[in-house]
Amino acid sequence: MRRLKTAIACLLCFSPVAWANLCALPEALTSQAGKKQTIPFAKDKRMYIEQWLTTKTISPHSAVLATNITCQKMEGVQYTGSKEEWYGLMNAIAKGFVQQNAKDIELTLVGEDDAVYQGKQAHQEYTLTADVSGNKQFIRNITWLDFDANTALTVSVSGNEIIAPQIVEQYKHLIHTINR
Repeated sequence: MRRLKTAIACLLCFSPVAWANLCALPEALTSQAGKKQTIPFAKDKRMYIEQWLTTKTISPHSAVLATNITCQKMEGVQYTGSKEEWYGLMNAIAKGFVQQNAKDIELTLVGEDDAVYQGKQAHQEYTLTADVSGNKQFIRNITWLDFDANTALTVSVSGNEIIAPQIVEQYKHLIHTINR
């Protein structure tokens, strides 16, 4: 009977109704449909990804501010928070910029004194700068690991460096809205 309850609970976890809240995000952030993807690793190992992307143009610069929220839930593989796992995450981000032919890529971990997030959940806060075809990008990021739910939540706010103050303002707003 216990196995049956577990199987039913697992089916409910990944039903279309539950998809939108794999990372327990506030409803205000998930009101529009996210992009959903399942990546199989092996027979019983997969990653479920849901992503929300919004953009707005900042006047008077006509620069685009992009907000990207990505939730990843692992099945059959457990997040550990190890140095190797964090390195793999940062390396994947940098590789993404390399694939876009970005130049002058700089990834910097944010120290405790400059961190926006002050909670206890396992996390890495970092900034990225890169030149993408002459467009100097400034990106503020945080990734949280929730070991109990086996999820990774990444929040990224980016745009041209000319709107860096607005990027930081939006980033702070999101961190306080999510409130982990």
